[in-house]
Amino acid sequence: MPGVHFAPETQGQRRVQFAAPTRPSQMGIITPANTSTANTPVARTQSAAAMNAAAETEYLHNDIQLHDHAKLSEFQDLCKSKIKKAHLHQFIEGKPWTGESDKKLIHELKLACGINSALKDISQKQLHKTIETLVGKIKPDYTLGTQGNYYKAHKHLKTADSKRNGDHSLVTATNGQVFSLVSYLTKEQSRTFLDENHIALNSGKVSIGKGGHGNVKVAQSFTNLKQLYAYKKIKNIKDGMAELQATAGIKDAYGLVKPVAFAHIKQHGKEATFIFYPLYEGGNGGKEMEKIQKCKTDDPAAAKSIFKKTFVHYLESVINLHLQKIAHRDLKLGNFVHSNVHGTGLTDFGYAQPIKDITECTGTPGYLPPEKGTDKYTGLTHDAFSLGRIGLELKWGQYNVQDIEQPHLIIQGKPITLTFDKDNNIKGLDLKALFPQGLSYTTQDEIIAGLLALDPAERLTPKQAINSGFLRETAIKFGSEHID
Repeated sequence: MPGVHFAPETQGQRRVQFAAPTRPSQMGIITPANTSTANTPVARTQSAAAMNAAAETEYLHNDIQLHDHAKLSEFQDLCKSKIKKAHLHQFIEGKPWTGESDKKLIHELKLACGINSALKDISQKQLHKTIETLVGKIKPDYTLGTQGNYYKAHKHLKTADSKRNGDHSLVTATNGQVFSLVSYLTKEQSRTFLDENHIALNSGKVSIGKGGHGNVKVAQSFTNLKQLYAYKKIKNIKDGMAELQATAGIKDAYGLVKPVAFAHIKQHGKEATFIFYPLYEGGNGGKEMEKIQKCKTDDPAAAKSIFKKTFVHYLESVINLHLQKIAHRDLKLGNFVHSNVHGTGLTDFGYAQPIKDITECTGTPGYLPPEKGTDKYTGLTHDAFSLGRIGLELKWGQYNVQDIEQPHLIIQGKPITLTFDKDNNIKGLDLKALFPQGLSYTTQDEIIAGLLALDPAERLTPKQAINSGFLRETAIKFGSEHID
């Protein structure tokens, strides 16, 4: 996938030096602040000195913008927004919020309202009391840590004047990237998101799928809202570390989806790991399965073409993993993802292991090979068998292939009905007994059967499948690196 692939740092508790943001603070270009506390009344005349002082404030870069004869309630709402932006500014700078920060903000707010003629109907005493009360009441809710920073959005303080004003919670990863977590969208925000990013996300709570540790959600780069990511929030740092370590040994290769950044956060006695990945906006293999089925009736040739293209990319990803002497051991449609930008990718390496370290079978019931629990088991042949199940699901357009009430395959004119164990794992096909003359592997059903061979020694490898008569031409067309 394009862009930087981030190999996570998983050892030690040293303080991470966060990279500086790649743009000026969202509050504008920052100049040193006047930090003295304003205990004396601020002149309400708009003198040149006052204007210059307002221009030099750290948190407010212009005076309070209100229409003439503004009401106190309007001033309160605007103050809340300014307070939130000040907190956000300090978070982005990676600085803690202190008592001095409160004093500085109070001073700047008093100065700003003092030069604003729109507030002339409200007494200075009342304005100052409002400012002090709000600054004291609205506390910043962010954490600066050794392996990531977290800013929690407050929905009741949300305003509509900016997409970057804290509507979404923020995470600063260990590599300095700042991510905006799109966990909730109003109807208007949902429409805007579709218009700007060409991705449909429902209003309300936002989720784009399920992962091994909960829902997968969407994040945006804080510095470039059109740069989208998928992220997982794993509520146990130990589990988060395990997921990061699972991909740490995997080298960059086509079709292998790796994290681009991560953060370990501890706040209010709770902990979580945030892991960010490139966003594959086309969804997982289930959507490809639906696409194939929609074409079957109207255009069978197109359905066959989509199957070939999809399966070639799945095989390509698995071959690239196997070349690193790593087995995935949890291949299924839900772990392949699609994108017009990134292509096809393989995700969720929670069960992946170097083949030399594998001692037992693990994975998702329904995708396990018949040799599980025996000395014939290997991670590589496990993956091949799982690909056979995936091919069968793509062919029939359903996950529960055990419920199909007709022959699953027809090979050389012979109908083949598969059998299943109590966990709905396919029991495998005895190819020598069924086809003593062998298979040519020039049809869809022969490829599926070859991957579902009962004997792992007879089972097609992913590389053999991609070089088969049925798939070779498609693999060449799409630039496979594994053509013999």
